[in-house]
Amino acid sequence: MQHQFRNSQNNYYAPKRQTPSPRHSFRRLLIPVAAMLVLGIVITSRVEAQVAVDAAAAKKLQAKNEVIQHASATIRSLIAADGDDTIGVAIENVKTGSITLYGQTSQFDAASTEKILSAITYYHLVEQGTLRLDDTVGPYPASYQLKQMINQSNNDSWDALNDAVGGNDALQAYAQSIGLHYNVDGNLMSAKDMATLLTKLYTGKLLNADDTKQLLSYMQYTNDETLIPSVLPSGLTIYHKYGELNDGTVNVLHDAGIVTDGSATYAIVIYSDGDSDETSRTNTIKQIAQAAFTVCGW
Repeated sequence: MQHQFRNSQNNYYAPKRQTPSPRHSFRRLLIPVAAMLVLGIVITSRVEAQVAVDAAAAKKLQAKNEVIQHASATIRSLIAADGDDTIGVAIENVKTGSITLYGQTSQFDAASTEKILSAITYYHLVEQGTLRLDDTVGPYPASYQLKQMINQSNNDSWDALNDAVGGNDALQAYAQSIGLHYNVDGNLMSAKDMATLLTKLYTGKLLNADDTKQLLSYMQYTNDETLIPSVLPSGLTIYHKYGELNDGTVNVLHDAGIVTDGSATYAIVIYSDGDSDETSRTNTIKQIAQAAFTVCGW
């Protein structure tokens, strides 16, 4: 059989490859270059879009912080402008535990806001097995007295429950056991300590879930909703206890509550003592509460 590629020396040679034309080579080079250019444009566009989003978010955050700073300044101005009263405000982030204080940081006569501590103490002793909710306390069951003391601010119920837990010494001992700076002699507590007490209650650090839920329910729709609840923004829930006492020595008007939107939760406490009339003081507390809601981001 004859071979096509035999030369005179009987050597064999493979067929020569056809060299691509310059035009074909350019096309092959152009395709990946074009793809890289398109990819570069896409990446650049995405980076620019993300930069724009980040810039918008930063601008929005800056604007929010400026609003919060202005609200904080408003609280300080309201306190400073009230020459007749001493006012202390505490705002505590329940989730982080961070707390911001305004005005007077020392203790006030806590008046009826202390009833929260008395109620917690009773529930604590129930959970310890020392007392029962169906025990007779005064003329009524303890469960009834607890609701009357918190929801209706009944002082007879307060006295009966304090006696049932063991009196002032027992209240003082329990307060110390939970790290609360409370002085039973004079019923003294700072706005900061009340905020911390509310935070511990709400987060379940003091009572079991059922008792916590029950006590908080008594702190809604109370017999006095004229202070913080009266300016509560729509969509928020409040659990609170007001306090009022004018005995010739002190003239206090307080409100202390837990406020939540279901996600963020804050303890807001406004304590006041002084010479202004109730109407003027009420208006000041309302204005402070409105600014406090803004500080919380609402």
